[in-house]
Amino acid sequence: MSSLVETAWLVFQATKELGIARIGYYALYTLGIRSGVVERLSRRALKKALRGAGGLEFRPLFEPPVSSRLLSVLGDQAQCVLEEAGEICHGRIRVFGHQVVRLEYDLGKSQDWFTRVEQELRRDQGGETDLKLVWEPARFGWVYTLARAYCIQPEERFAETFWEAIEAFLAHHPPYYGIHWLSAQEVALRLIAWVFGYHVFAKASASTPQRKKRLFEALAVHAARIPCTLYYALAQNNNHLLSEAVGLMTAASVLVGHPECRSWWKRGSQWFLWGIRNQIAEDGTYIQHSTNYHRLVLQLALWARMLFAKQGLSLPSDVSQRLLKATEWLVECCEVSNGCVPNLGPNDGAYIQPLSQAPFQDYRPVLQAAHRAFVGGAVFGKGIWDEMSLWYGVWEGEKANQQSPREEETSGKERLSIRPHSWVMLRSSEKRTWATVRCPRFSSRPTHADLLHLDLWWEGINLACDAGSYRYTAPPPWSNVLAEAFYHNTVTVNGHNPMSRMGKFLWLSWPKTRLIFASSEGAPRVELEHDGYRGLGVVVKRCVTLRANRIWHVQDRIEPAPLCKSRVHRIRLHWLICPCNWQIVPEDRGYRLDLRVNSQTSYLRLRASAQLSLQVVEAGKVVFGAGENLCTFGFCSPSYNLLVPALSVIAEMHEELPVTLETIWELPERP
Repeated sequence: MSSLVETAWLVFQATKELGIARIGYYALYTLGIRSGVVERLSRRALKKALRGAGGLEFRPLFEPPVSSRLLSVLGDQAQCVLEEAGEICHGRIRVFGHQVVRLEYDLGKSQDWFTRVEQELRRDQGGETDLKLVWEPARFGWVYTLARAYCIQPEERFAETFWEAIEAFLAHHPPYYGIHWLSAQEVALRLIAWVFGYHVFAKASASTPQRKKRLFEALAVHAARIPCTLYYALAQNNNHLLSEAVGLMTAASVLVGHPECRSWWKRGSQWFLWGIRNQIAEDGTYIQHSTNYHRLVLQLALWARMLFAKQGLSLPSDVSQRLLKATEWLVECCEVSNGCVPNLGPNDGAYIQPLSQAPFQDYRPVLQAAHRAFVGGAVFGKGIWDEMSLWYGVWEGEKANQQSPREEETSGKERLSIRPHSWVMLRSSEKRTWATVRCPRFSSRPTHADLLHLDLWWEGINLACDAGSYRYTAPPPWSNVLAEAFYHNTVTVNGHNPMSRMGKFLWLSWPKTRLIFASSEGAPRVELEHDGYRGLGVVVKRCVTLRANRIWHVQDRIEPAPLCKSRVHRIRLHWLICPCNWQIVPEDRGYRLDLRVNSQTSYLRLRASAQLSLQVVEAGKVVFGAGENLCTFGFCSPSYNLLVPALSVIAEMHEELPVTLETIWELPERP
């Protein structure tokens, strides 16, 4: 009976928070998979796509930049592009911005229709197979590097590698068989990459009429696959929907003569515009609360802008306004010196069109192009990040700004920025340090339990950082564990998350955050609270103050609510600190950590209103304090499938409420 009650509560809570429409879409999708309806629809779609694929022509979307212009932007980095392209020709590609893997397309080979593959995965409950590791090479993201190299130095081997890879993929994974046809988003991103590659390699000797014909047919087959599982994309209402919409629009724009083009454009443009309007809040916050997915959406929008222009259309004004706000949101949290941003929310390593030599963590290429397209003008000075603007057709050429207007805008004044759907940001007037405090307003399912998490930056270094994601699917204990509150820079109570976790990607009982006070006068200060522990009768408040442009005072107060049953609770405060040399000095009512970063020392003081125990964990090992090793602490993940050692500082007390914990970050003075 209790199991039935729990199931009923889960359905009720999910319907209440996710909305009946999304629950309904997912139910229809699941029913379609199990009943065989999706399989029948997809078989029919495949036949229709193949019937219409004869005699197709390719309509170009853009003109690749000439070699001299690319070289003027890349400078000595052009040789790096050629070297990486050479590695690709030898079968080695880079995924997630860091990992080198063999380019092999026999992985995931299957004789089962994609719907049956999904049913098998469901029966196995997904197992421990990480599909992203299989899918990533098949997104063909490496094609962009080959294409860039060919524009710099048109070697036939680059074009030949492109065509051989497509042939190998289609030989191992015929239409709609196996795992690579399972996700319509993966299909859409592969379609876009192939279209991009064809633009660059169309005139190469390797681009024979037979290969072109086969590619046009494959593009039609890819496009026809996407609408078959539209209900899943609508249920997700996130970057899946936008990716699939842009994939349909791309096929409709380039495949002249296919009878389905009009339908593909109508569906794709409809859902793209709907997605932008419904997924980007008025303050620019993206619905998934993820900087990585935020960047992905801006790239999709830049590509979609080109598609609309090719149709003689422009984006509606309200959509352009949402994209403007989304660009400004991401620009605001970008560190000017290196292009890095807080590692907010899920990070699956996606960089769908890596048209730059800037590293994965550098967001300036996308932001420079998006700012030019949706806001107007460059936001950063000239650099290798301008290459992406060339490809998207928004580069101003010699008119590009020499100085960053953003630097001029923020100089000489302190700044307090409140984004009602995501966070509060505080900056010093000298621009040496800034911080964000999470106060999300959820309109869709949360991805990380990061309420009141604080991200701290100093001179381009993410001193107190977000752990990231590492892996969505992995053997215990690593299966998306970093999404939990315990790994964020915040307070937890009694070993509970502030919302209920119902799987790797589903959180229910969404808490509410409230901005109590904010002031930029004198010392910038904000005070916030959340009710994620209302079931325990506990309220958590956090006050953050910046003094003298370099001293951050963080006060966490845990108070009993009016209906609190027990006043004694276990309070835990966690800080994740970037790799550094450190030592601990006991102090009155707490501890001081001396942190040596970039040959300068910062001080972290932890104080409490009651007795405080302290643990320091480095790369899973407890290096200070009592207790067994904590194998998932003391790491950060800057990209997917990548762990970097860091420093987890865990302060804990077991006391009667109310209690107060103070954290003081004292940063170095300017020399």
